[in-house]
Amino acid sequence: MRLTIFLPLLLISGHLFSQHDSATTRKVQLPDVKIETLRPMPSGEIIPDVNGFQIAAGRKTNLVRMDNRTADLTSGLYRQALAKVAGITIWENDGSGIQTSIATRGLSPNRSWEFNMRQDGADISAEIFGYPEAYYTPPLEAVERIDITRGAASLAYGPQFGGAVNYIIRKAQPGSPLRFESSQTLGSFGTFNSFQFFSGSRGKFFWTSWLHHRSSNGWRDNSRYFTRTGFVSIGYAFRPNLRLEANTTILNMESQQPGGLFDEELKTNPVKSHRPRNWISTPWDMAGISLQHEVSNAWNYELKLFGNISERNSVGFVNQLQIPDAILPATGQFAARQIDRDLYRNGGFEFRNLVRWKMMNLSQTLTAGMRAYQGETSRLNNGKGGTGNDYDLRLTEDYQRNLHYRTRNVAVFAEQLLQFGEGFTLTPGARLEYLFNTSKGRIGTGTVIPEASKTRIIPLLGISAAWKKSEKLELYGNIAQAYRPVTFAELTPSALTESIDPNLRDAKGFNAETGLRGQATLYGSGLPFFIYDVNVFFLRYENRIGLLNNLRTNIGNSESRGIEAYLEFRPLVLAGQSSAAADLSVFVSGTTMRAEYFGWKDKSSDRSGKKVEYAPDFSMRAGIQYQRRGFNFSGTWSYTGGVYSDALNSRTPSPNAQAGWIPAWQTIDISAGYGFYSHYMIKAGVNNLLDERYATRRASGYPGPGLMPGQARNLYLGFSARF
Repeated sequence: MRLTIFLPLLLISGHLFSQHDSATTRKVQLPDVKIETLRPMPSGEIIPDVNGFQIAAGRKTNLVRMDNRTADLTSGLYRQALAKVAGITIWENDGSGIQTSIATRGLSPNRSWEFNMRQDGADISAEIFGYPEAYYTPPLEAVERIDITRGAASLAYGPQFGGAVNYIIRKAQPGSPLRFESSQTLGSFGTFNSFQFFSGSRGKFFWTSWLHHRSSNGWRDNSRYFTRTGFVSIGYAFRPNLRLEANTTILNMESQQPGGLFDEELKTNPVKSHRPRNWISTPWDMAGISLQHEVSNAWNYELKLFGNISERNSVGFVNQLQIPDAILPATGQFAARQIDRDLYRNGGFEFRNLVRWKMMNLSQTLTAGMRAYQGETSRLNNGKGGTGNDYDLRLTEDYQRNLHYRTRNVAVFAEQLLQFGEGFTLTPGARLEYLFNTSKGRIGTGTVIPEASKTRIIPLLGISAAWKKSEKLELYGNIAQAYRPVTFAELTPSALTESIDPNLRDAKGFNAETGLRGQATLYGSGLPFFIYDVNVFFLRYENRIGLLNNLRTNIGNSESRGIEAYLEFRPLVLAGQSSAAADLSVFVSGTTMRAEYFGWKDKSSDRSGKKVEYAPDFSMRAGIQYQRRGFNFSGTWSYTGGVYSDALNSRTPSPNAQAGWIPAWQTIDISAGYGFYSHYMIKAGVNNLLDERYATRRASGYPGPGLMPGQARNLYLGFSARF
């Protein structure tokens, strides 16, 4: 039913397609394959200083390819998928892999809301300014690569402090009329994963589609889920340098939420669930149209139109953990469940230009563009539902909160890559944001919140620099301003006794980093046998928002500083035995960090000097990857240091298990596969090999409340075929 929302987009592109002959086949050259100055990436990849329409020179950039990963892609385990990205912290809420929660540099991983999350350059979060949480993540089997840029991405993409994560979806291969792939995987706890991929090109047409299904009984009681995701992309190349593409993505997900645990239960009975009737569902529908034109060697441009019509729905018993969800003696039934719903209607466009020219016989590059965006969110909270167990959004009493938010945003941005000599580049940049918010609605039965609005203009500046002695050694650094607008939740009183500071300000600050990266190569072959990327960083986060005597206001600041490092060694290359048929890689990535508060306004509960919650002092991942002919093997060890779950740094767990220390945790994951007859592969593995009992977060509401455990040991076996 929801697919009909996006049919006009596909019909528009279909009308354009029908006007052109498709009798011949042409190779399409995209702007983002143009290579300028090259440098080694932590994975050994070489990417340009200008990556698509984004300048990457002088910045901490990670390119993570999925097609050469031997990790388990079927379960969405990001500790494996991003094992080579130093400094990533991860919350593990469930086994579905849909609601990814990652962060970096002391920021909160909560549904990746400190990153600007995108799919093929288009927004995927609920509302990037007022509610920037990502309830959708593409299945990793459908992803070609993940591009991660740290804080300096604020100039190209706007907020947030963490930077930008862009999932690049697999595309059709030019000249291939039909490509088909099917992958089926069985796992512990009744897990079943199915992925079907289709792509092709004929004449000037090219298309890609995939279907993904994942379901499981869950390793804990009351943790069933299923996800179904579909994607269709249809494109037309008018000329080799001009192409139009339309796409749509549809997700349907229902997940039972077992809730959190008391601390003692983590070791004694982690499968236990205190919440048998809690569910969440996130129907997510996105669509977009993109036009790419390489006008000449000196000028490329890209236009993207995108839209999102989606929901976040939950039903359950939401009291604190000490209050059991039990049958009431007075009625002989369970208590009525609470229903909460969010409805999102977002859309916008981005126009980007890439201009090249020569100055003093050196290549210079300008990226510039503009963005317009509008988002509307309807928030319906505290509705009274029935007393049943299954997912059911039928009301017995109306919502106690009915709120409506609107955001309008226009931004212009530009960055200039200047080359001085053969080894030095300097990239100044600027971004100007116009932001307009409105809010109105009702709290309770008669408390009306009159419409209020806020307008601001936010300039952002930054500069990056790089000095490259050769392709084997590069010194880089950058500093860039960042900001985060006041979110919808912070604009709305959580109780009738709470008020909002009329002078509430957006969070602001900056990111800075400097590092050294490169590789050592074997004389004669030029193959790298040692790859490294080591950097220091500093992040300042001002105007944090909290409660001061029932007034929601700006109450303090925080700073994060540390070192990130990635090292990779390929012994077969050094021994002269590496080839396309055999290779061995040993890697380690990690970070040491200090993230703490300062300048606290509330002196009665001054947090100055306290550690930022969920910011580990140390984290590390190490692994080994081996391949020989059709066989491949990988093993990954992940370690995350202990963290406080609240800003007051409570060491002893609170009675409701929502605050307190979370001990360090570690896991070992192994995976192996064998490909045969060029088309088939068998894959198997074990996640959490030693069956570690660990927790990654504490929750006060969704998906808890209480201490949230990571998954127990689980096995999987899969078979795939490609034609």
